[in-house]
Amino acid sequence: RPRARRRCLHRPRPPAVTKREESRVDHPSVNEIAVAWCQKWDAERPVVSNSPFDLEGRLAQESPLLALAVIVRILELIPADPGSRHFQVLAAGPLEELLVLHGDQLQQSVLDLARQSPAFRLLLGGVWYRSVPSGLVESLQRLGVTTSW
Repeated sequence: RPRARRRCLHRPRPPAVTKREESRVDHPSVNEIAVAWCQKWDAERPVVSNSPFDLEGRLAQESPLLALAVIVRILELIPADPGSRHFQVLAAGPLEELLVLHGDQLQQSVLDLARQSPAFRLLLGGVWYRSVPSGLVESLQRLGVTTSW
């Protein structure tokens, strides 16, 4: 019996997890979140999860900058077509929620994206602006962004 105890005491420790590996384990990449969102909306009846990385769940509330980065990445993965289900859901769901919750905080980033990306500018046309902060709405209108579809 003493020998068994010794073995337990002298087991080699598992290797330490580096910060990079730790973040990889705890946080999926922007691309992984974007691909998961696209796959979810490929389903006939998508299910919103309580994951902190679900774009329709807690992500927009808890991590607005990450949510915006995911939206931009999704735009690279889907057609920029207002007739596309993915495009419609992205505008009226995650982007609209993000602008309602954090429009003031993200105003400059959103304006920069609207200037630089025709796809993002088109996506903004699918947002209902009644609950979006008025300062952001006015700035977008000055850029010519309107509800166009």
